[in-house]
Amino acid sequence: MNAKLNERSNEELLARLERLTKTAEGRAVVERVLSTMKPRARLVLRMRLGLTDGTSLEAIGADYGVSPERIRAIAARARGKLNGHLN
Repeated sequence: MNAKLNERSNEELLARLERLTKTAEGRAVVERVLSTMKPRARLVLRMRLGLTDGTSLEAIGADYGVSPERIRAIAARARGKLNGHLN
């Protein structure tokens, strides 16, 4: 159930991001919010949301030497921050 909720949450956020990034002003808002995050959170969020290559939790975790659960937590916190700024 949590995986489905996270997937729906990602899809909703991606849809909002897609709408926002159609304009220069929207792209600037997204980049400004992403720039407030720590580099690892920013990269993990971009990867998990498919803004780069949609890499799996396992692959991202292996790159950083942490568990997939830790990556999931970082992505969830970063999504929350991004969502809060976009509302």
